[in-house]
Amino acid sequence: MDEQIYLIAQTFETDSLGQRIPKDGTPSPVWAKLKSVSRAEWAAAGQHGLQPQLVAIVYALDYADQPVVMIGAGESAKQYSVYRTYRPENSEYMELYLERKVGV
Repeated sequence: MDEQIYLIAQTFETDSLGQRIPKDGTPSPVWAKLKSVSRAEWAAAGQHGLQPQLVAIVYALDYADQPVVMIGAGESAKQYSVYRTYRPENSEYMELYLERKVGV
């Protein structure tokens, strides 16, 4: 694998207005191979209002449905949301399809 990324689980707290506020958990470092999304994936996701950026390929055992991925460290770190996952049959790897949220 090429690069260390951080998988982040989220919990939700309720504020005084009853709104659910996400709270990030402790980042779990894992190794991943990063690649660009395909043209077909970009077009299909774009039709649903998503903005796909990257695909992170990780060992399936390392992924526990964390909805947030952080790539990089310090001030250059970027946070992405997992909008789709895919695990090929009989594979030990999981593909995480990532989009960058505006304002994150």
